[in-house]
Amino acid sequence: MSKKKKEDKSEKKTAKEMGFMGHMEEMRNRIIYALLGIIVGCIIAAVFIDELMLFILLSPAKTADMDLQNLQPFGQVWLFFKVILAAGVIFSFPFSLYQLWKFIVPG
Repeated sequence: MSKKKKEDKSEKKTAKEMGFMGHMEEMRNRIIYALLGIIVGCIIAAVFIDELMLFILLSPAKTADMDLQNLQPFGQVWLFFKVILAAGVIFSFPFSLYQLWKFIVPG
C-alpha cells in the first residue's frame, strides 16, 4: 500500500499543471509553428507557380474555349500572389491541423 502512495505522489510531480500564461505561451508557439508552415507552403507554391497556373487557370480556360483578359493594372501580379497564398495554405493545412492537435491533446 505504501508503494501505491509513493507512485501517486510521483505521478503528481510529473503531471505538472499549466497556468493560464503557460497555456497562452503554448498556444502562441503553436500558432507561430503553423504560420511558419504556411510560409514554407507558400515558398513551395512559388517555386511551382507556372505549373499551378497552367493547372488551375489556363487548362480549364483552354478546354472551354475562353479568352482570358486582365482589366486591372496589377491584376496579373495579384492573381499570382493569391494563387501562391491559397496553394501555400492548402499545402500546409495538414501541418496546421497537427499543431492544433498538439495544443488540444494534453488537455
